[in-house]
Amino acid sequence: MEVAPAPAFHVVIPGDEIENSGDSISGHGTWQGTQPNPDPQSRSKQLVSVVAGNLEGVNKLLLVRPCRGRYQGQVADLVLGRVTELRGSTWRVDIGHRLDAVLPLTSVMDQRRKTVKDELTMRIHFQEGDLVCAQIVRVAQEDGRFILKLHKEGQAVEAAFFKLRYGSLVHVPWTLIKQSKNHVFSFDFGVDCVLGKNGAVWVAPSPAAMAEMCVQAEEDEKKKQGPFEECARVRTIVTSLARRFLPISQRAIEMLYYKSVDLGQSIRELHGDAFTDLLHSTELVPGE
Repeated sequence: MEVAPAPAFHVVIPGDEIENSGDSISGHGTWQGTQPNPDPQSRSKQLVSVVAGNLEGVNKLLLVRPCRGRYQGQVADLVLGRVTELRGSTWRVDIGHRLDAVLPLTSVMDQRRKTVKDELTMRIHFQEGDLVCAQIVRVAQEDGRFILKLHKEGQAVEAAFFKLRYGSLVHVPWTLIKQSKNHVFSFDFGVDCVLGKNGAVWVAPSPAAMAEMCVQAEEDEKKKQGPFEECARVRTIVTSLARRFLPISQRAIEMLYYKSVDLGQSIRELHGDAFTDLLHSTELVPGE
């Protein structure tokens, strides 16, 4: 799809008039009406924002993505969610949307025909409270719920049933997660990260870093906190970016991590004004 030449970061508030070329289509977060004018022939259509957010365009469609609010979601989004209940042959997953998403049993098991015994043993795979990494595949026509499938890529996801464990979960505004081809990645410094489009960010030690820590723990006591200290630094960078309402991406996290290590900044210092100086030193701008 051809993206309209709108600014990469154009913030509008309710009541702002949006530049209209005449053939633009009103999308979510906008209202299109006729501008009052005594002369009927001089009346023109006016496009106005009804929410505060970032103005975006796809072809002739103009929409405003809200800065805050519940996750809206779209097909192909990678999301992180917690299992809330088991109903029939599906799991209900809370992804921050107004309705719980549906994870069917068919996305976990093989292609054979499912039986009643399979439904009775569903808790072997996922229980209430488990954190899963999944992808939205479609929207149910009956009630508008998102249908999920398990995400099978990335080292940060367990190979068996893609259940996330032994890490830290951070919630940020979902509009700050920058869209990219890959939202599951491993850093060279031994940290795995998942950037969910619903604003859930998962940070955990990589399996290789954990194995190395166990081997070297007896030789050096300081090695025990190695991967966990790196995870804490990445988590602090994510929360600090969200606090300043800056876009969160793999490149931004990696740049800020290496720069903070080079400057010798501690994790505690990243919570204060030192992080602002760090942003200026890396020349990180919104949208990177």
